[in-house]
Amino acid sequence: MRPRLPRKRTAAMLMLTPWLVAEPPSLAPAESYEVAPIVQGSADESQRRAADGFAGDYRFVGGAAERDAVDRAIEEVVGEMNPLVRPVARDRLARGNKVPTELHISRDQDALVVSFDGRKHTAALDGTTTTVTGTGGDALRYRVEIDAAELRQSFVGEKGRRENKLRLGGDRKLALQVVVTSPQLPAALRYRLTFQRA
Repeated sequence: MRPRLPRKRTAAMLMLTPWLVAEPPSLAPAESYEVAPIVQGSADESQRRAADGFAGDYRFVGGAAERDAVDRAIEEVVGEMNPLVRPVARDRLARGNKVPTELHISRDQDALVVSFDGRKHTAALDGTTTTVTGTGGDALRYRVEIDAAELRQSFVGEKGRRENKLRLGGDRKLALQVVVTSPQLPAALRYRLTFQRA
């Protein structure tokens, strides 16, 4: 007779299995996303000025220290998970949170275009929500909010959420704070990256 798994382990596997087939919202390669047609919306002049203030080309300058910090943040999250699913969780979080080397921001009338290593997302400046398709085929609601101090990107799906907060600083620097949350993750994934205007 084949031995039975302990009840506790079986329950843990059933609880965590949904995450194994669900990609968390992430900035995947451009070909993995389909962006819905953009409605220009009704941005006001302050939003247009804020977008123009962020517009430009940036490059990642955080070096090995910030890359290692991302790896540590992922390890902290998966370290709280069942050992059986840690490798899959680690792989998916790492794949969805690769450190980009280039960032491009531009304004197209009343729409904002944000591109990380060619992964382009466009949304109306006034916060109107559009839809993108994630790497797992799930529909994600995407919107941006902007003022003179901060640009916020929000990706929301049934299985989780990703928020990018970009803030301009001195010496032509831009700080990116990323927060990824999901009901299937034991804690939020948080990290910070630094870019400099080219």
